[in-house]
Amino acid sequence: MRRMLIPTVATLTLLASSSVAFAATSSSTHTQSKSTATTKALESYKTAPTVISYNGVTVSKSVHIVAVDPSSKKSTSWVPIYYVNQVLEKAGVHASWNATLHEWDITLPKTWKPNVSQLPKSQSTDSARIAIRFTNTNTIVEYAPRIVAPDAYSHVSTTYVPVYYVEQVLKRMGFQTSWNGTDWVIKH
Repeated sequence: MRRMLIPTVATLTLLASSSVAFAATSSSTHTQSKSTATTKALESYKTAPTVISYNGVTVSKSVHIVAVDPSSKKSTSWVPIYYVNQVLEKAGVHASWNATLHEWDITLPKTWKPNVSQLPKSQSTDSARIAIRFTNTNTIVEYAPRIVAPDAYSHVSTTYVPVYYVEQVLKRMGFQTSWNGTDWVIKH
């Protein structure tokens, strides 16, 4: 894959000449795979710092983007799936990104009983919309919009999803969440 650095006023942005999407084969590593998703420069979005904590311990300090949710047509916060996977790993949950199917697959501990009632209507997935599946029950529990943009720290293109949709999935697993636009407190 050919890459070039383009200087900007504040930073150097790494842009891929072909589209790249985040694919986590484990919740602790970044890998890349080709996708039809369009990768935009991080500078094309408003960004803000993010601190994610789990049960009172800071798990990550990252950056989220603020962009319009295509469903609500309102501005909202989008976080990289990678950082959510770090929290899930601390809770004993395995999550991985399937770039081919546009699915975020979540495997819960066998003793957990997730809420799989009131499921969303079946929708197609593509480079702009993903499905979130509980693999234990082979159940899609949420569909969410998706943005691909470089991670602020690794500069690797990654999948961002609105906090709102992730919180809906976390609640199904029994997590309690609180988001104030900068700090995301997650408890289980």
